Amino acid sequence: MTLQDLRRYAIRSRRRVGFTSADAGECIVNEHGVLKIPDLAGSRQVQFDNSLTGVEQFVLTPVQESGRPQTVTRQHLETLLSARPGVEGGEDVE
Repeated sequence: MTLQDLRRYAIRSRRRVGFTSADAGECIVNEHGVLKIPDLAGSRQVQFDNSLTGVEQFVLTPVQESGRPQTVTRQHLETLLSARPGVEGGEDVE
């Protein structure tokens, strides 16, 4: 799983993907595919594809107000990432 994969998923599914990285702390890939790192100091550099290897939990938050955040495991998210758009069940998280 790469940062690019998370960006594509966030855009396609209209969800925000949140996770905590050991290198950067709390991170969010928003529904536009933009990575936001609120606590990252300006001089610190992070290799995100390497940082994602240690992340085991992700929070998927639908953009719609009625949607509720759901915590998923790395394995579940990888399954969602591998699903093709338009394939039944590829977009739902329950």
